[in-house]
Amino acid sequence: MIRSRGAFNAPDSQEISRPGRDRRAGAALAAPASRPPVKRWAWLAGGLAVLLGVLAAGAARMAGRQGSRPATLVSVVTGWLGAWVLWGFVGGLAAHYGMASYDGQLFALLAVAGAVWQYRVQTRQGTQQGVAVFLAGQLVWLGVVLWQNGVLLP
Repeated sequence: MIRSRGAFNAPDSQEISRPGRDRRAGAALAAPASRPPVKRWAWLAGGLAVLLGVLAAGAARMAGRQGSRPATLVSVVTGWLGAWVLWGFVGGLAAHYGMASYDGQLFALLAVAGAVWQYRVQTRQGTQQGVAVFLAGQLVWLGVVLWQNGVLLP
């Protein structure tokens, strides 16, 4: 036998008599998160670096030098930008659901320092050592996030 739930699951009479409760809940959900705005110059500089690197890598590929410095630069910059996006996404989700606190500004500093270090190592010692620097930077950042949230404290 099929039971009818009524028209649109109408609320109880007690819920109808207290309309302020719904407005407060909606206001809490609609309130924007307080975070600093992303600087346009940062996006422009990152996009410009990637674009110039891709153009230089394409020119190097046409000249027959695939393992050139521009190709390495594109690889390093896109890797760290991708890590920044993924850490920001996961950290934002964790902060939104109350699982952890996350501040991505410190990661930007680590990413710049790590990218410079990775580029220097990768151009001098090879791709494997450069990837090891990238991985080390990610593990350092994981340790920082765990320390900030009290996981690594005794």
